[in-house]
Amino acid sequence: MRFLKVMVCMLVFAAMGSTVASAQEADTSSESADSTSGVPEQVITRVSNSFQNGDADLLLEQTADRIEVSLPGTRAYYSRSQAMYVLRAFFQEHDPTRFEIEDVSKAGASYFVTGRFWYSRSEQPMHVYTRFVSRSGHKLYEIRVEPLR
Repeated sequence: MRFLKVMVCMLVFAAMGSTVASAQEADTSSESADSTSGVPEQVITRVSNSFQNGDADLLLEQTADRIEVSLPGTRAYYSRSQAMYVLRAFFQEHDPTRFEIEDVSKAGASYFVTGRFWYSRSEQPMHVYTRFVSRSGHKLYEIRVEPLR
């Protein structure tokens, strides 16, 4: 898991190019942040409540124009309304029983929240990975749900 996190951070920094070397923007938001990760509590709560309750509407409250959704057997970029349809169907098929946050982290302007998602028809949880970008008002850019390996 640590290796995956390091690789994701490296990819984010590579994608950001020279902006990593420049001074970081001051965080002018008044939102509280998790003291260890710098990720706003509202982002963590949004992910947790969404997967705990199977609430696609809450998860997709604020999204980028195009959002990457990767579910078992499918991976694509969707508009918010298309992603809503796909995630509602996912939650209907995978009725949530429990969700636990595994890790929260920040890299540049991106926030990452990962966790484990249990659903009624399986004893094994699935791994959940989400990526938000703070420059755009904590918009969700990516959701990945995959079986644990």
